[in-house]
Amino acid sequence: SLTDSYCPDYLREKIFELVRRHNQLLLGGKTLHALVCGAQFNTLHLRNCSNLKDHDLQMIAPSLPRLSCLDISHCGYLTDTGVAAVLRGCSSLTSLTCESLVRVTGEESFASNASSGAKDCLSGLRSLSVSGCSMLQDSAVQAAWQRALSLSTLDLSSC
Repeated sequence: SLTDSYCPDYLREKIFELVRRHNQLLLGGKTLHALVCGAQFNTLHLRNCSNLKDHDLQMIAPSLPRLSCLDISHCGYLTDTGVAAVLRGCSSLTSLTCESLVRVTGEESFASNASSGAKDCLSGLRSLSVSGCSMLQDSAVQAAWQRALSLSTLDLSSC
């Protein structure tokens, strides 16, 4: 099985890329967890994965301690809950792309994450793109800006 410790990371990454490219509708829930659990990904592109939900991110984020770059753009079911799970669980994150997440306001994910007691992953972000997140609140952007001490790129286009 893909969650087996005998499955080398390079093979798991190749399988993951094939599934993502050829049938994004399958990617979510158990399939995503099986591919990601135990892997040592540095970069993960989940853009346009139409079945990706908050619960999926809550489940996989803690198992991605080396993840530095994540793209969850255009995943229509995601809300602040999923983004907050990423910020709590992915402790090495330096680049987060979450474009056109129309259900994200930023209040739970960017504004209140610091008070959760978890490591503030925003402080290590160098790049944040929330382009097209039309529900994003000004207060959340301000909170993210204040806490993202290493931020060198911020994309707020079409917000």
